[in-house]
Amino acid sequence: MTTDNSMDRRTFIQAAGALAAGGALAIGVATYVAMRPGAADKLVAHRHSGALPIDNPNADAWLDLDHFPVTMLMQQITTPHPSELAVPELWVRAMHNGTDIAFHLEWGDTDVNDMDKMVAFRDSVAVQLPVAEETDATAPKTSVTMGLAPVAAQGTTPATPGQTVHILHWKASWQYDVDKGRRTVKDLFPNMYNDVTPEGLLGEANSLVFYPGVFAGNSMSARERKSPIEELIASGFGSLTTHEKQQANGKGVNEKGRWRVVLSVPMDSGDATKAKVRAGTSIPVAFAAWNGTKQNRGARKQYANWVPMEVEA
Repeated sequence: MTTDNSMDRRTFIQAAGALAAGGALAIGVATYVAMRPGAADKLVAHRHSGALPIDNPNADAWLDLDHFPVTMLMQQITTPHPSELAVPELWVRAMHNGTDIAFHLEWGDTDVNDMDKMVAFRDSVAVQLPVAEETDATAPKTSVTMGLAPVAAQGTTPATPGQTVHILHWKASWQYDVDKGRRTVKDLFPNMYNDVTPEGLLGEANSLVFYPGVFAGNSMSARERKSPIEELIASGFGSLTTHEKQQANGKGVNEKGRWRVVLSVPMDSGDATKAKVRAGTSIPVAFAAWNGTKQNRGARKQYANWVPMEVEA
């Protein structure tokens, strides 16, 4: 009986010690998890001292920030519609240094789609800002559907002014061009036979007549790229236009089945047709994302309504 009681006490002490150690470990794990960045309850563009890490989406300066989860919606306003919700959520982080503002967007995607060719669609993501200064970021007057075109006056009714938006559009195919150089037709279609090129016969300048996109200055046809991001403006459906003054920059990487993309632009470019971001204010921001595997392209996309963002003073 004594032996049994002694064994019971010893077992109890051992068990208590194990539980205590386990509890300490659990507390340590809980403390570690609590110290790691998590989801934020509001979107904030944090003030950053010095140059923004726009060329490194994996920088600690980004990943140490809490992410703001943005729920994405299937675009069902105009055709063509996506067949399914391919990007259900974006993780958004933002920071500025008083001169530039940058957005860090993250989402899950195990397939990298970085080609522009027939029946191939690229991954991409976009940030939208209103050009007109909004006094209430929680209830912006600018339409999230890429702005609105002005309506002409009828009789005594005053004309309705237009609503213009400023869009930053990152494209995985452009990122490939920046990182590795523009793909040739042979790269895109390896089984295609081509014995001669127009420039091989006529020279670079004279051959442009055979490349109407390059000749017209179409950004999709550019042979050299300095940035994976295109700046655009729009005032309603069908009005999307490449901005003549391209200043945006950034970088996107896909690792372990997740895209991380940084998009940066001057807070005040001095151009009245672009958005102006002021420190110490709050502005509305909207987002869109395309998944190439799901044949997303153009209107076949995911989007998010306006989200208020505080810009730290």
